[in-house]
Amino acid sequence: ALSGTVFRDDNRDGAPQAGEPGIPGVRVELRNPVDNALIAFTTTDAAGFYRFPQLPAGDYRVVEIQPPG
Repeated sequence: ALSGTVFRDDNRDGAPQAGEPGIPGVRVELRNPVDNALIAFTTTDAAGFYRFPQLPAGDYRVVEIQPPG
């Protein structure tokens, strides 16, 4: 599986901190790193969390489609 959280990075350090909320409703795509083909997509939950369950071993590219603002 592959999972993560999309969050508002107020201090721009690339790591979630207390007070930096998750962003709900963000489309997250899983892509093949060689040809960029779309493998799957999901949307973050109310806390900004996403998960791609039961993936075969391998390399993947994760793409966040940034919401306006």
